[in-house]
Amino acid sequence: MKTVDLIKKQLEDHKRMIRTNRHGFTLVELMVVVAIIGILAALGVPQFQKFQAKAKQSEAKTILAAIYSAEKSYQAEQNTYTACLAQIGVASDSAIRHYASGFNLGNPPAATCGPAGGASCLGYGWTATGAASASCVNADTFVTATRRANMAAGTSTAAQSDLAGSTVTNTTFTALSAGGISTSTNAKDVWTITEEKVLTNTAANL
Repeated sequence: MKTVDLIKKQLEDHKRMIRTNRHGFTLVELMVVVAIIGILAALGVPQFQKFQAKAKQSEAKTILAAIYSAEKSYQAEQNTYTACLAQIGVASDSAIRHYASGFNLGNPPAATCGPAGGASCLGYGWTATGAASASCVNADTFVTATRRANMAAGTSTAAQSDLAGSTVTNTTFTALSAGGISTSTNAKDVWTITEEKVLTNTAANL
């Protein structure tokens, strides 16, 4: 009889343990888990956004390297540099661009190009009067509508006006690349390259 009672007691204890285990997580436990996830997200998201912005900097480096190579080739043939990207065959091959790249020399452009350093830097013919060609392109500023729509609040699209400070003469040049790649500031991330192939991140805004 004692053995039967012991078995019954063990069965009751087992049922009681099963009922207790069915209760699951308490509200406090769930709140703790949610809080931990929130803390991890708050720490991780800004770092991920910064990593994304840093990856976009490769666009500026690539197109500035292309401008440098094209300018050096053109100078070897024409004995002058030029601000006209169309003239030296430079254009971005990406459908979505985050940077404006090239030159912004004002209107009218500086008359410091040509073999003698006295023709317009946007001119196609150095023996001409130096007037800028209407078909000349001196900056790659295309940014798709999709890119504008997807940009986070507080950021802005780069334009040719952001390339102020670029210079071109018949013997020197400084090309710029400026992009609104940060999600936390309107300031542009700016890169420059010179005729000596000095690449500089003059304003690192990630």
